[in-house]
Amino acid sequence: MEEDLQESQSNKANALMGSALEVEGEYCVQVVSMGGASFTVDGVSASDSVRDLLARVSSLAGVPPSELRLLKGAEELFESQSVKNAGIGSGDVLTALRVAMP
Repeated sequence: MEEDLQESQSNKANALMGSALEVEGEYCVQVVSMGGASFTVDGVSASDSVRDLLARVSSLAGVPPSELRLLKGAEELFESQSVKNAGIGSGDVLTALRVAMP
């Protein structure tokens, strides 16, 4: 019984910590390239633009931002959108697609 109480309290504490992180607007986003490379972008704010996120991914991938597109599911994200408006949440996995420039 005491173990159940401790576990319940631990679960509540973890839930509160998770809520606190969301309130602060900090995200950890995974980005996977079509080539299979994976990047973790920490400290993404809900108010950041997709352009800001793209610049960070570009830096990690070593590819110019003009040659990258970010996808969430099958939808391309618009650079002018905020992370929040693009529906990007903590733990989401995005796809980085490299496009050929003419």
